[in-house]
Amino acid sequence: MPFIIRVDGRYLLLCAAVLLMQAGIGGLGFLLHLLADLHGPSQSIVDNIITGAPPFAPLLFPNLAILGWMGLWAMHRTSTSRYSL
Repeated sequence: MPFIIRVDGRYLLLCAAVLLMQAGIGGLGFLLHLLADLHGPSQSIVDNIITGAPPFAPLLFPNLAILGWMGLWAMHRTSTSRYSL
């Protein structure tokens, strides 16, 4: 969007809020996957992790949120007059 239209601080705050929700959902997904593996059908937790829900897969969402926050921070820092909060 910043390439198409002029954005303001409200847009940056909205993006930051969406990224915060994305990070929270990724953390919740990690916990749910881990619980599913702890209570899986096999007696071995390693077998449950290998054949069941991968616990680290949902952590991609917080990783992407961190990258997004870095981009928002760079937009705000490099052009404070254009993207003022």
